[in-house]
Amino acid sequence: MLSVYKSHLATWRGAVVNQHAAAWKKLVLHLLILASVVALLAGFAEAVRRFTVRYVHDANRRRMILIVQRILLWLGIILVTAFAFASDLSSLATVLGLLTAGVAGAFQNVILAVLGYFVLVGSRRFQILSFSSRPPQACSELVRPPHGLTNKSGVTFCGAKITVFVFQ
Repeated sequence: MLSVYKSHLATWRGAVVNQHAAAWKKLVLHLLILASVVALLAGFAEAVRRFTVRYVHDANRRRMILIVQRILLWLGIILVTAFAFASDLSSLATVLGLLTAGVAGAFQNVILAVLGYFVLVGSRRFQILSFSSRPPQACSELVRPPHGLTNKSGVTFCGAKITVFVFQ
């Protein structure tokens, strides 16, 4: 009877060792695929960064594009990592949905402020072209607008003159 149990335990131990080796192989394969996808994302992000630095000449737009590119890169890396280790995609979708709803509710004002910042920085309607501190008697001078712009206001605040031009 003892020899029967020993043979069953030996068979069971061999199956456990095989499963352990297969699990390690699967993990290493998943890690290699994950590393290659992350490397592809990083390479694409670097190409976008070089393209942006070379061809976008406006400093504000270049900075905004690079910030968005960096955020999207990290979001992509997080999503690829989550999908790589998720065993059940329906539970992952539920968790991500609840997480997104919670973050959107908790950071509603922060998200709106950031989006408002991007709208204000990204819009080309108003651009402050000159800001100078001068004595109050010199504040009546107007700066001549560049070609294609009209001077809408020369606003004076306590001796500081801000000239705002509006694109037509």
